[in-house]
Amino acid sequence: IKASNSYSNGAIFNSSDRGRVAIFIDGSHLFYTASQLSLDIDYAKLLDRLAEGAPVLRTFFYTANEQQRRCLARMRQQGYHAGTQNLIQFPTPVKSINLHQQIHADIKILAGYYDTAVLVSGEEELAYTVKAVRRQGVRVEVVSWRDLTSDKLREAADCYVDIETIKKDIQTDVNFDFIEQLMAA
Repeated sequence: IKASNSYSNGAIFNSSDRGRVAIFIDGSHLFYTASQLSLDIDYAKLLDRLAEGAPVLRTFFYTANEQQRRCLARMRQQGYHAGTQNLIQFPTPVKSINLHQQIHADIKILAGYYDTAVLVSGEEELAYTVKAVRRQGVRVEVVSWRDLTSDKLREAADCYVDIETIKKDIQTDVNFDFIEQLMAA
């Protein structure tokens, strides 16, 4: 496992030539991670951190949750192409499986158009997909919270980044002094 922390140049990924990047975000996984870490994510900062200056082919955000879809509208306003998948509404476990099947399909179908896949998920069932696209010459970087990430997924990736190591870089800028002043007024 090639775990990565911030390097001396500020990069979180250990490759200087990432080529074109495609970002695949498991929205449900990311939202649960954020709630567990008490993290209010600034999505523009997150996407900038994941891209690290590399040209981004596309950013995919997979969710069937209406509240999460509202966050996507903010991302689009900030100039990012963030697409959602229209998932068939089944009971929760099936919805999750359908979502992961769509992530799997998009990563594989688009593999010829990007050089590096950044996968924000911790789901073990995606490990096979990661191995498959790596065999096609695609670099795969997984970003997730270690406590919610399958060992098999981490081992399948070229690079793994624990989201806790970039927490300070992707959180919203909240001015607590200003909020306290407003509340005191």
